[in-house]
Amino acid sequence: MLQEPIIRNGIILDPKKDGVTHINVYTGGATVVGREGSNLYEAPTDSPRLILRESDKALIAIGHFKTLEGTWWWLSGGMVDDYFRTCSGFDARKRGSSIPKEDRVELPSFKHEIRYAIALKYRTHPEILDRLLNSTLPLTHYYVFGKKSANPLVRTADRSMWVIKFLEEIRETRGEVINQILT
Repeated sequence: MLQEPIIRNGIILDPKKDGVTHINVYTGGATVVGREGSNLYEAPTDSPRLILRESDKALIAIGHFKTLEGTWWWLSGGMVDDYFRTCSGFDARKRGSSIPKEDRVELPSFKHEIRYAIALKYRTHPEILDRLLNSTLPLTHYYVFGKKSANPLVRTADRSMWVIKFLEEIRETRGEVINQILT
C-alpha cells in the first residue's frame, strides 16, 4: 500500500527528492547539510553559560556537549545526567526517550537554550555554517522508514519545525542571528 504524498510548506516530503527539491534535516538525509543540521550529528561544543536548575536553585555550567541531542535531553531531564554530555546523538535519544514524561522538566527557556546551542554549534564549526549558508533549497524535517528505492514510509516532524525555522533564519541572515544570540 502506497502512502499518500505529504506536503508541508509547499514541499512534497519525498526522500527521493531530498537534495533535489528540498533538504531534509535528518540523520539519514541525502545531503551533507541535512545530516550536519540534525541534532544527532556529532559537532562538539563548549558553552560558557550558566543556567539555573529549578529543582535546587543551583547555577549549573552548561559546558561541553558532543551533540545537540545530548543538550536537548540534558535540559529535558533536569540538567542532572551528565551522560548526555559525551554520548552519541542516537544514545542520547534512546536514553532521553526512556525518561518518563512525568519526570521530564519543562524549562521555560528551553527553546532559547536550544537556539543558543544551535548558534554555538555553527560558530564552533564554521565549515558546517559555510555549507548551510551556501545551500539554497528549502529546509524541512521528516523521518523516513524503509528503503528509498522501495516506497518508504514518511513521518512528519511538525513539533520540531521551530528548529528548522531557526536554521532558515541563520541562512537568511547570513549567520548574523548567531552573533546576536551569542553576544
